[in-house]
Parts: sequence; structure tokens; C-alpha cells
Amino acid sequence: MENMDFLQYGETKFNEINKYLGNALTLLEYPENEVIEREEELKGLDYLMKRRETPVACLIGDAGTGKTALVETYAKRKYIQGEKTVVLSVNIGALNSGGVHNLKERMENLLPKVKEYEDVLKENDDSVKVMIFIDEVHRIISVFGKGSKEGGDILKPTLARAGQYVNVITATTREEYDRYIAKDGALARRLKTLVINELSPKITKMILKNWLINKIGQSSTDAIDDKVFDRIIRANKQMQSEFSEPAKSIDIIETMLAIHETDDVPMDRSLVDFVFRTSKNVDLEFNIDPSVVVENLKRRVRGQPLVLYTMERMIEMISWQAQGNDISNKPRGTGLLVGTSGVGKTEAVKALTEGIYGDESNLVIFSMTDYDTPGSSDRFRLDLGTTVRHRKSVVILLDEIEKAHRTVRLALLPILDEGIVTYFEEGTDGFLVRQQSSLRGSIVFATSNSGSKMFEDINRYAKELQDISQDKIDDYSNQLKFSTKKLEPIIQRGLEREFPPELLQRFTYTVPFNALNNSTKLDIANKMLAKELKEFMDRGYTISINNAVKWGLGYEEYKANEISMYIVFERMMTNNAGASGARNISKVIKTDIIPELLHKMREYPTLRRFKITTNGRCIFQTTEEAITNGAIEIVPY
Repeated sequence: MENMDFLQYGETKFNEINKYLGNALTLLEYPENEVIEREEELKGLDYLMKRRETPVACLIGDAGTGKTALVETYAKRKYIQGEKTVVLSVNIGALNSGGVHNLKERMENLLPKVKEYEDVLKENDDSVKVMIFIDEVHRIISVFGKGSKEGGDILKPTLARAGQYVNVITATTREEYDRYIAKDGALARRLKTLVINELSPKITKMILKNWLINKIGQSSTDAIDDKVFDRIIRANKQMQSEFSEPAKSIDIIETMLAIHETDDVPMDRSLVDFVFRTSKNVDLEFNIDPSVVVENLKRRVRGQPLVLYTMERMIEMISWQAQGNDISNKPRGTGLLVGTSGVGKTEAVKALTEGIYGDESNLVIFSMTDYDTPGSSDRFRLDLGTTVRHRKSVVILLDEIEKAHRTVRLALLPILDEGIVTYFEEGTDGFLVRQQSSLRGSIVFATSNSGSKMFEDINRYAKELQDISQDKIDDYSNQLKFSTKKLEPIIQRGLEREFPPELLQRFTYTVPFNALNNSTKLDIANKMLAKELKEFMDRGYTISINNAVKWGLGYEEYKANEISMYIVFERMMTNNAGASGARNISKVIKTDIIPELLHKMREYPTLRRFKITTNGRCIFQTTEEAITNGAIEIVPY
């Protein structure tokens, strides 16, 4: 740190003017580390500071690009060259303390007061030059609210007189410059812009190393694998695109160093991943066991061998890519799940989420029917962006995507392609603020019920998809593979009737669900029935049903209990594939069976044991009765 003793001469004056200005001034100290690869920008700033009448600069760059660091380096360079440059940073919030009337008065007197301070310092040393630095200069305008020109009107005369008093450096972001300054031509003319672009990965790595060298020394820094720095920079680019370099990577390396010094752990890839996981909620490792996910899918998704086959390969690819050094600029995986209602599309996504994370809490479902109007696109992007802002490793389900408005589906194109959602939130001043959130750590699925006729064609074309025995409902046989290849063009043509090709191309995997075959329906009915009856048993009741048996009368291939048979063959026999899914099985249980049980329990309030059976007149039990004569009976015992 260079000797700043010369400032003591003006200490009394500084305290006097600072008190008048609401203690808004702080000394910008000379940095230990100068900015790297900013020679052009430093030269540009020097040119602006040497303008005779309007030595006013406005640094424009995204947050984190190093605008303040550039000013600090500039001041240090001038000091080394023999010009004792003092930069006073102006806190807008403090300047505004006491209300906008104080802000007006203080802004009008800011430059004259600072000039008084410079004159006092020059009495002792004529080489001293004082400048002011106003970071977030747009706040002087925004404090007056949306539509007001008052802030700009305060700034303009102040900046116009800079040549008479002291040099002025301001800073803001591109977006805020466009929103608050560019529209006011007179103000924009007074602020001479200097663009500060984000640094390249190569320069960012140099900055990280220099930062560490100053903290832990050359040898300790050299001992860190270069891939560690690369992983930090690459992960930040993909997962934290809303922030800029080098600040966001310095933030990560600083946290790593703190952990390294506290817990004596190495500065390696594992520590990078730990910091991203704990401080940014980003799972870079994404350690998943494909076999666990697949087993969970098999347990919860029945009678969909093609789905299991496709999703198994999808998970294997996601797992493989997650273990590599490259981090994709797209979501981890994308899939379009298509099929009639009740065939298990949502259940498959829930099962996959549980298989990856251990439960379904990392599943975020968007009902796309909520976004069916022309103005829904902005709201959808806002909802999606705010959801994943702090939850960067989730499974996202866009349910019934065909019901979203066309503008919403168009908005999905860049989101799925780039893994970034751009949206706008209203700021405190009423202006909309542009935000970005990353989906690159997420898996995105969409479901669609479109093309039900297509799936009826599929089920007629590939009869083997329906005629699967109960013990092979999840097997993806060679015959099924062969049939699937023939069905692919039918599926593609059916989808193209509903969706634009450019949207279909954004989904890496298309997962078609078959209408449920009878064996699968029996399996689902048995599981759902057991789940419903468990609640009665948990409350102290004994509910029994007859054991599964082989049936005759044309149902010889099925072995099931009579209640499951009743659900599937007595209550769900229909040619409409959409009306014979898992939801309808649940509906039959909740409207046909459970109410009968509850009613009988009211009749016999002192009994705790009941048996569920049929009246023996179901279609699978006798040829003498019509299909509608079968019924549920509850027998207390």
C-alpha cells in the first residue's frame, strides 16, 4: 500500500465536507492487485479524464466485470507516475439520507465541496488531484421513481461544471444505462461512455491465480491443478450466466480458500463441486446411479417397456456427461413424453425424480393450461425463471404442453436450446428489470396428450404392445424393438401435426407411451387397491379380498383377484384408450369400491372386519349376465 500520509493535511476539511454530504464519501484505496488485460480501458479512461471542460466518464459494464477495480488501478497508476490521485467514492444511499430534498442540495454542492478539499490538499502538495467516483449512478435517477426526469435534471448541471471543479467517474450496467440515461439525450451527452466488457476465460484464470498468489504464495498456487481453475470458470459460465467475470470466479475461489485453511482440505475438483453445491445450490457432480433410477421406474411405471428402454438410455447419457469435464450449455436432458391420459407420463417423471434425488421434492410441475393466452409468455418465463433461480438442480415437468399458447411454446425454443430463461421483474422504481436464470443443471420434460388418434393407430398396428402376458409387461423384447422401429415414422408424423418441427427438435428424447394393456391395468389396479386399503388397516380395520385365481370364460390368460378383475373388465371396458388409463382405475376405486365400504362401516359401527367381494354376476364370472349386472358387495364378519 502506497504512502497516503499526504491525506492527513486535509483530514479536518474532509470530515467537514463529508458531514455536510451525509457521510457519503469514502476513500477508494489503491489495490494490491492491479487489473489484468485492461490497458486499453485504462488508456481510454485517462483520455476522458484529460478532457478540459467535461472530464466525465461513465463506465458501462455488467456487474462483476471489474469497473471499481479499474478505477482503483487507474488511481494507483497515476500515483506511480507522480500524480497523487485521490478517488472519493460517493454512496448514493447516504447522499439521499433525509429525503430527496437533501439529495438535490448535496448533489448541487458535491463538486464545489470536493474542490474545496482538493484545494486544501494542494496547499501542502500541488501534485494532488481529487476525483469522485459515483458507482450505480443510475440510482440518482431511479430514486425519483418511474417516469421522473428530476434525477437527470439534478445530474446535468453538476456534470456540466466538472471541468471547473474535479474529475468525475461514474459507473452503471448496460441495461441500467439504457433504461435511465440513454433516453435523456442531454444527460447521455454529458456522460462520456467507456465500455467494460466481460473478461475472457483465459484472463479470468490469470486473475484467479494472481489473487491466490497474493494470499498463499506462488508455490502453493502452482501446486493447484490447472483443471481446478478451468472447472470454476466453466461452471460459472454455464450455471451463473446472470453474473460476470472475474467477480463470480473470485467469489468461488475465496470460499474455497476459506474452507481449505479451516478444514485443511485440498484445493481440488471435489472442493469446487462442494462450494457450488453448498453456496450456489448447483450440483456439478450429479452423481446418479442409473440402475437405481431404472429400478425405481420399473417399480412405479408398469407395462411401458419402450418407456423404460428409452429413459434408461437417457439416464445413462446424463450420468456419463455429468462425470466429464465439459459442462453443457443446455439442460442436462430433455424429453417429450407423449401418450393418452392415464398411461403414466407424469408418474414416470415422478419416478425418475425419486430415483435421482431420493424423493419427489426436486420435481417442479408447471401446468401449461395456466399459460393459454397470448400474454402468457412473459408470465411463464417469469414463473420458470424465479423457480429455478435458487433451485438449479431440479426436474422440470411442463405438463400438457400442447395446451400452452403458441407464444409460450415459441418461448421454449431458446430456453431448451441455450439452457437460459430470460425474464423481467418489476423493480422498486416501477421499471422492469431483466433477469436470467440457468436451467443447465436441470432435466426438462414435457408431456402431451395430443395425437390420441395416432396412438390408436399405434396400438392397432403393433398388436404385441397390447398382447403382453402379466409376467412380461416390462420386457423390451426383440420383436418389440422391431415393431418400435416401424412405428417411429408414425409417431413423428403424428407429433408434427401438433407441434412445429423446431420445437420437437429441441427435445433430445421422444418417449411414446402405449395405451395400457389389460395385464398392466390389472397390475395397476392391484397396487392402487392395496394402497387405498392400507389406510383402513392403519386405522385398525381388517379388510380382506379373495386371493388371485386363474379365470375362465375367455379370461384364462389372467390371474388376479376378483376386485381387480371387476375394475378392469366390468367397469373399464371401452374402445377409448384415453378413458382406460390409471386415473380411471383410481376413479373406479374411489367411486365404486371405497364408498360401498364406508357405507357398510356406518351400518356396522362396532365391527372392524370386512370383506370386499362381487355379487358373482360380472362378465368374467358368468356368461348368463349382461356386463352391467356385476356389482361390489361388502360382507362384515
